[in-house]
Amino acid sequence: MLRTAQKLPIPNYSMLSPSDNQGNVFSPGAQNKIRFHIDGSQFPMISPHESYLAFNFQPINANTKVQFNSNSNAGASLVVKSLKIFLNNNLVEEIDQYHQLAHIKCDYAESPDRKMAGAVYKHNLGSQELLSSGGAGTPLVQNVVKCVLQLDLSGIWGSRTAFSVMAFESMQVELELEDAYKVLQKQKPFDSVDAQNVFSSGASIVNDFILKPVYNPYSAAAVKVQDPQYNLIPVPDNTGAGALSLESSPFVIGERVNIKAKKSSDNSEVTFNNQEITGVAFDTTLTNKPRIKLSFGNINTGDASMSYYDVEISAHLGTDGNAYKSDYQITNPEFALRTLEVPPQFASAMASRVSSAAFSFDLHTFTNYRQTVSSGLESYTISVPSRATRCKSIISFPRKTGQGSSFINAGYDWNGILNNVKDYQWQFGNHRRPDRAIQLKNLNQTEQYQSQEHIVELDKAIGSCPNLNTADLRNYAKDFIIGRSTSAYGSSEDLSQYSEILIYINKYANLDAGTGGAATQESIQYNNFVSNTRRLVATPSGIPEVIY
Repeated sequence: MLRTAQKLPIPNYSMLSPSDNQGNVFSPGAQNKIRFHIDGSQFPMISPHESYLAFNFQPINANTKVQFNSNSNAGASLVVKSLKIFLNNNLVEEIDQYHQLAHIKCDYAESPDRKMAGAVYKHNLGSQELLSSGGAGTPLVQNVVKCVLQLDLSGIWGSRTAFSVMAFESMQVELELEDAYKVLQKQKPFDSVDAQNVFSSGASIVNDFILKPVYNPYSAAAVKVQDPQYNLIPVPDNTGAGALSLESSPFVIGERVNIKAKKSSDNSEVTFNNQEITGVAFDTTLTNKPRIKLSFGNINTGDASMSYYDVEISAHLGTDGNAYKSDYQITNPEFALRTLEVPPQFASAMASRVSSAAFSFDLHTFTNYRQTVSSGLESYTISVPSRATRCKSIISFPRKTGQGSSFINAGYDWNGILNNVKDYQWQFGNHRRPDRAIQLKNLNQTEQYQSQEHIVELDKAIGSCPNLNTADLRNYAKDFIIGRSTSAYGSSEDLSQYSEILIYINKYANLDAGTGGAATQESIQYNNFVSNTRRLVATPSGIPEVIY
């Protein structure tokens, strides 16, 4: 086979392959599958790793400003719930929960500089990313953004070896879309932001609240006085140097918020809930400190001359007076395929090899086996029923299940949850691996210190996957994963020789590991990704033979 590089030895060019039913609008729900048909006569040989998926993405039916989920660096990759690849209409590769693998890759298999480069394509730039605009006297607008994704976790699309589509006559690709509440969240979310002290002099009516200045990376004149978590909120700099538009602030006219403050007279707390924002503007009272002024309808405080301090403004409802919500739609999906012009003699030799069933392709892919564990169990066993004959590694990813099915202000949590796991150990057939259970006492401390045995196991497990590599282990606590490598020195292991593969997990009934609190019990779904290699053999009948 040909190995592709930056400089290919044969002529090559990029061609677009539109999706089936091009012109349709795709979204979670009835039209939630995007399909591509790649004909071997039109695309005889392609360079998969230089090909990419492109589409237009737009939030719809939103009542607030939204962005891609900030709890994951996967960005637009979160829309891909599952990926299926067919050769001549025969399924050869299926990756369930593809977006979860993309999340793992971003956290563990990409260096910090690569994360920033990929963020531009996947639109997960946080405060700089505007899926929505409006707010300063203009209506809420949901922007259309162009997304570019490389499906490099797939064994075919991540391959650096040229792939012959003509050997299998055709290829079909199917993408299933994820629900909007897992993909999007309120833009630059805030639980609460601080405002300046308020004084209602001679009247009981208050109209304006001026937010305290927060750190503005675009202006040296900005003053940081708030908690770092609020740095996601860009604030206009009215000095004129690097000024930001109010359109980029998280506030929009018509949105509802709650206001909480304390009276200076007796320190008692007062609340003014469900207040509609009627104006978003610059505050120009101080020239060197960027501030946003939020205006409301007349808020009757009940006190004609009273000052308030510790003023907090928190999110409440959207512009239509209902809970925050948003859907999304995808239009114009297309594959940009790097196509290779193979010499005639090579095409002839390829046909000869196919006729004698001598043409094969090794596919490095993942198979996901899911299992849900109920809350309240102190010990349980995870089963991985894989019979892969060339297994490289197993990555078990625990994700919270009780997150509801509606739009969440803070965003769906894509991170792996520790959930007070005390220790774990694998069993392959009759053999325990490693010989002693991996202890996680350090990880359960308040400071979440490293558990070195766990870090070593994690490093080997991720690094053994051909589609991944270990580049960043700093999220070992925030994004908890259990892993086991089965490919020492680049080899693989035949899992079909074992009666079963199990993970024994014990948890702390109470957090006696140093935190001093009670254990939090969560219902967990374990996504067990088995990294394995299978061989595709082209046959004269056109039906691929898959050797697992």
